[in-house]
Amino acid sequence: MYALNETMRTLLKILCRTVCMHNCGTIMVLKREKQNMDIIIQSLGFKAGDELEGYVKEKLNKLTPNENIVRANVTMYVGADKNLPDTWCEIRLEVPGNDLFAKESAKDDFEQAADSAVNKLQSMLRKAKEKQIDQWHGRTNS
Repeated sequence: MYALNETMRTLLKILCRTVCMHNCGTIMVLKREKQNMDIIIQSLGFKAGDELEGYVKEKLNKLTPNENIVRANVTMYVGADKNLPDTWCEIRLEVPGNDLFAKESAKDDFEQAADSAVNKLQSMLRKAKEKQIDQWHGRTNS
């Protein structure tokens, strides 16, 4: 344990996000374990096979692991118009703060709809991370 000044404490909090402060002013850094997110998959109007569920889980697990994603709720369904072969994939990511939501469709292909939704969520996570870093540095984006 080391006695650190306030600037070093702040930097350590930002870098580690898991810091135990003691009354004497010393800091003990605790190692963070990677936690897997819960993935809940629902299919409405059809039975999703193990292959499709595995594909969706594989794609979701590729999301940035340090974003503190708690849970992913995935809903897949066929469009209401029976004449058009639209397939839809909705994904809600439960993260600290506001949840992230993406809804994408594809022509008769759930994998493509899931890919599009995951790509949209990845860009949302990247944008939120950049915004957070800008706030740490005192910059604002309008």
